[in-house]
Amino acid sequence: MSGQKFVDSIYKVNPGAYSYIAFTLPCEAKVEGGFAASDILGNDIIVLVLDDYNFNKFENDQYFTSFYYSSNVKSGGFDLTLQAEDYYIVISNQYSMISTKTVQFQAVSLCV
Repeated sequence: MSGQKFVDSIYKVNPGAYSYIAFTLPCEAKVEGGFAASDILGNDIIVLVLDDYNFNKFENDQYFTSFYYSSNVKSGGFDLTLQAEDYYIVISNQYSMISTKTVQFQAVSLCV
């Protein structure tokens, strides 16, 4: 991944919950991200990239659209071109009833 790193962290996501990473792009930018989940009971996680409008809908359990949706996966990545705006990367474990997921996440952006 090339560009300015804006996240390089490990997240613990409890069962039935989600974490998010808020970021702002000051310009049209290429955004790349990669993640890997681990857990004793199942190594899968859902990752989404949402703008501010759709993040609010997501939080209120309303229909939303995403720039990226991973489905339940062990690991993955995205390569997007996004406009200057506020965004959220959501790391969701909402479907799980008993297992906390540990997710290593990295993301970079580069103005185009």
